[in-house]
Amino acid sequence: MMSTNVEIYSELREFFLDYYSCIWLTYRTCLPSLPGTTETTDCGWGCMLRSCQMMVAETLILLNLGRGEWLKSEVTSDEEYKNILALFADDVDAPLGLHKLLQIAYKKYQEPVGIWYSPCKALSLFRRTCKGLKLFWVNDGILVKEEIRNVSCNFKAPLLLVICVRLGTTKINMVGFFLQI
Repeated sequence: MMSTNVEIYSELREFFLDYYSCIWLTYRTCLPSLPGTTETTDCGWGCMLRSCQMMVAETLILLNLGRGEWLKSEVTSDEEYKNILALFADDVDAPLGLHKLLQIAYKKYQEPVGIWYSPCKALSLFRRTCKGLKLFWVNDGILVKEEIRNVSCNFKAPLLLVICVRLGTTKINMVGFFLQI
């Protein structure tokens, strides 16, 4: 059965509405000085921190506003959206901002500004800062239901579950990739 132009338009509209509702947090320059340094950029080393910020931000949006639905409503939740976005601001007072994450990294791991973080280490920085959201990640691809049950308080607490998978060292191993899907 062929889709009509109206159906295709509607599906594309839904896709773009969802796509443009995503929070994008990327490298920046001209930041206020990062903790303990004169460094003012996260270019070249902040990718994993920014990726984790985006995952947490999207999770908070989904929990508090729904998936893109809030954009369609007559009465949008602009204030709540702005409050969530402000958590990730690039300044020293933002609880989930780059400056706060780097302060936690230094206290917890004695990691200086400017190093690359593994997915697990980057996620661990959020564990203490995400109030009301549980974080759990798997390194080895083995997901144990009982561990998830415990972390999520018997599936009652919101949980961001991340399964870290390396798809190749220099290029994507397509055989391994498709076998895992």
